[in-house]
Amino acid sequence: MSKSLEFAKHHGEGRGCVAFAPAGGPGAGLLVTTGADGRLAIRDAQAVQIEQASNPIAPGEAAGAHRLAVAPGVVAVLQDSAAKAFTLPDLSSPRLLAGGVLPLRALALSPSGATLAVAGDDPGIRLLAVGSSAVLRTLASAPYTRGLAYDPEGVYLASMGADGNLTVWDIESGRPVFSKKGLASKVDILSRQLCEPAWHPDGGSLLAAPGQDGEVVVYERLSWRQTAVLSLARGSSQRLVAFSPNGLYLAAADEDDYVRVVALQGGQALGARLLPGAAACLTWHPSSNALLLATENGEFTRWNGVVPEDQPGPHEVLDVASAAASLGAEPENILEGGDDDEEEGSLPSDSGPDEPVHGRRRGAGRFRFPPRAPPPQAAFQPGSTRPDRSGRSYLCFNALGTLTLRREPGGGAGVIETSFHDTARHRRRVPLITDHLGFSLGHLGTQGVVLASPATEDAPSTITFRPHEGWAANSDCTKALPDGEEALCVASGDTFFAAATSARLLRIFSLSGLQLCVLCLAGPAVTLTAGGDSLAVVWHAQRPDADGTQHLRYSTYAVAAGAELAQGALPLTPGSTLVWAGFTPEGQLAAQDSAGEVRVAGLRWGAWAPLFSAEAARQGGEHFWLVECGLREVQCVVLAGAEEPGVSVGTAPRPTLSSLPTRPGLLAGGSGAAQEEERFRCLWQRQAARDGAALDAARRAEDQASLRLLAELAKADRCARCLELAQQMHTVAAVEGAVRLATHFKATALADRLSLVLEERMDTGAESQEPQPSPIGGGALLPRSQAQAPATLKRKGAAAGEDAAPNPFSRRPKPAQV
Repeated sequence: MSKSLEFAKHHGEGRGCVAFAPAGGPGAGLLVTTGADGRLAIRDAQAVQIEQASNPIAPGEAAGAHRLAVAPGVVAVLQDSAAKAFTLPDLSSPRLLAGGVLPLRALALSPSGATLAVAGDDPGIRLLAVGSSAVLRTLASAPYTRGLAYDPEGVYLASMGADGNLTVWDIESGRPVFSKKGLASKVDILSRQLCEPAWHPDGGSLLAAPGQDGEVVVYERLSWRQTAVLSLARGSSQRLVAFSPNGLYLAAADEDDYVRVVALQGGQALGARLLPGAAACLTWHPSSNALLLATENGEFTRWNGVVPEDQPGPHEVLDVASAAASLGAEPENILEGGDDDEEEGSLPSDSGPDEPVHGRRRGAGRFRFPPRAPPPQAAFQPGSTRPDRSGRSYLCFNALGTLTLRREPGGGAGVIETSFHDTARHRRRVPLITDHLGFSLGHLGTQGVVLASPATEDAPSTITFRPHEGWAANSDCTKALPDGEEALCVASGDTFFAAATSARLLRIFSLSGLQLCVLCLAGPAVTLTAGGDSLAVVWHAQRPDADGTQHLRYSTYAVAAGAELAQGALPLTPGSTLVWAGFTPEGQLAAQDSAGEVRVAGLRWGAWAPLFSAEAARQGGEHFWLVECGLREVQCVVLAGAEEPGVSVGTAPRPTLSSLPTRPGLLAGGSGAAQEEERFRCLWQRQAARDGAALDAARRAEDQASLRLLAELAKADRCARCLELAQQMHTVAAVEGAVRLATHFKATALADRLSLVLEERMDTGAESQEPQPSPIGGGALLPRSQAQAPATLKRKGAAAGEDAAPNPFSRRPKPAQV
């Protein structure tokens, strides 16, 4: 049996409202109330005694104030047909913001207090400027709105209608980004009954809304996935929800006059109270373990000790791990539904022995409540490592060589050593670079080294380029960034070096230091990479998902031409981050995520393709630290028990590079699986060829791989697949080899059809044409000349009026019986 609450009427008979002024503005922490008498009152938060009150909002009118919203420095109240605003903390400067013919039912102030959203029985939600009363925008919502809630970042507005529909609006565009019809039970359109959602205080990472049959449904921001269903009381409809200040607890009021509180982590029911009337308003105390309530009858109360003393208070700021430990649960715990019998920890009730008990839904399903959304991943330099205990680290470890930073133990200036893998090509030793500026970023390019240092109290962030071999004095250059701007990542190509900065700028320079261009990025930079004349930058497109999945976009540029080559979303494994990016020797952009998946862009179909999977290549517990990615193989350092290579000391050799074949992601099993993978690698190289000689070599290699695959398929009697494969070959010699293989394996029908293909090739001279989609069913590919051949094409020995070359897939007629 729960302890009873003491109630008092402060504003007469009728709906009451209560709210705390948020921190960060005038009147922070003040308790504001209003009700049927039409007065605004500022009260002592502990004793609930009036300290200051306004005159009646509408003298002479019977209707008092029935909704209340507070933001820094401003309080807004709602009557049946008007919305007004007052200045905190003295309740001065009253001003009319909105009026209407039909009643207004809901209002919400933006986090800054500059915008007020109002709605009611009229269609549409009006967004009003609090300072000028101007209508900024009208959202095209259905009539009979019963609840509004601004998210803590002021980006979205959630609304609920009498029909039980939930809608999330994008404030900037004025369009809905999410809608759920029939989420809550319907409300009588002639009543003033409420149905209000609430945002999680942690930046609105979650949205909780009343559901049906005693449920509160929780959605994830941005993805709008349903992540949890809190079952509070079967057979009752929830109407109001409110998160605690630290987001660990949720209070909900239903139409049966109950208020219930649950812990989000672990699903523990903390308590329930029966009110003398339906709750009209509930708000958590910002600095103590209490919940303040107002009812439809105008009664106010303070529920003290809502959360047990052995658990974190609703106002205590804790990280997720500490909060979970205090609650006796793991951060990733799975919440279980209740059993058929009442257990300790089920929701208590104010009902008597003969009254029904409203507890947690029995037999409720399990769900996983998501942790707080992680922050966006920080910018990183591909191929760099963290400093070890002695202060040594790799600023860059790529296919060309290494940049090794060695710090002095006493805190003096460090040195940067440049080493090349191919000492035969780079015979001249590059002098050591003395690190007077405290370089933290570096990239080793074909023409030189680009370095960057962070800003300090005495010096700005700098970008330095030093060529490997300068023909003139003072060939190196140093660029100082403006105050407040820092280099986040750097890269150098054959004719340029570049830096992405904290000001969301991409700065590109020539090797001598001329500023080529300054480009704006649409989000914070994540990484930068270069190869030859190409430059690629990756940035954050939006906040990560709750599981940690980053939302990244990329752009690639041809620097000499000053043109953007491609832009799009960068695919990542769900829950992963980007850990490496670079260009293949063939010129394609490749990227690796923390799950070990490597993908490549710029090939056929205009999309990213899987290139290598560490999970598939792993034979034990080793870790593959990527150095270079090609279309045929990847170069990596294979590590056991470590995530990145350590810097060699003294005469110890540098980490050894290992070559692993790429894996196109084809389905395993079947005949010729290994040969099909090899043919796929050759196909990639043909698609990436940039000149005629490379294209001819790639075609020959692809034909050789196709013949090896055809031999395996012929052994397995896969004749139809063999025919399709031969039609995709590029040279006449390769088709001739296919005919010989079919004859060798005694596949007579296949040999006959391959002979027709060979005859067509010899007639049309399609020696080196690109394959095109074939009009023949089955998705086969034919050479361009054959696919575009006129219908009157004749084969050798064809009679006059005979059709063009027959389809090799068709059945050959049986000889006539003699």
